[in-house]
Amino acid sequence: MIYGEIISQIKKEWLQKHLDETEDLIKVWLKQLRAPEPFKPDWNSVYKPNLERDADENHILRKHIRSRSLWKHHSDWEIELAAIKTSMDKLRKIGKSYVDQLVVEAEAERKRGTGPRLCPTDKFLETALEYAFASKTGQVDLHMPSYGHRPDGGVNLGRYRIESSVSLEEVQKIAEKHGKLITVIKDTAEFKMMMVQWDQAKTHEDSMTKIVSDTLKSYAILYPCRFCRKHFW
Repeated sequence: MIYGEIISQIKKEWLQKHLDETEDLIKVWLKQLRAPEPFKPDWNSVYKPNLERDADENHILRKHIRSRSLWKHHSDWEIELAAIKTSMDKLRKIGKSYVDQLVVEAEAERKRGTGPRLCPTDKFLETALEYAFASKTGQVDLHMPSYGHRPDGGVNLGRYRIESSVSLEEVQKIAEKHGKLITVIKDTAEFKMMMVQWDQAKTHEDSMTKIVSDTLKSYAILYPCRFCRKHFW
């Protein structure tokens, strides 16, 4: 009997430890149920919370939180995230084509003596994409972007080098071309669709956040996963 009681107590302690760790896991996951803004580095592929990439942790989350509403929102959220990534890829292609056009136009202006050559870096397009999104969500004032000249030639936008050759006197012309690119991006059907997808994704995130927060408050995680069955119950 004493041996059995000891084993029972050990199992109880390990089960409590597992449930405590599960609660901590859910709290970390909750913070990851917010996709980063489009065109950020985390969007090299379709966004997915890091914890869901681990098979065991994903299993624990899905078994200990048994809300059908939560997982329905989660499934719809994943669909929106995939659609956002598709829109982003299309916008990059559109933007690249327009940058190429700007380079050709700038070269023609240079030959006429009316403007500088345009030598864009990769950040010329990337910052335009980010600024387009930020301006649409009210996070940046496009009337006062922080374009600046680099001592070694070229143009910075904030901390990014977007152009690599022009002189101080030519910065404004590059700023105007960059501004045109931002406007072109914002006017595309693909950008407008992406913003709709983003708003829908945010709605699902708000719903998931509330459900998970309420679950934690009520400690409604007492459902067994395979680790519970194997080691504790």
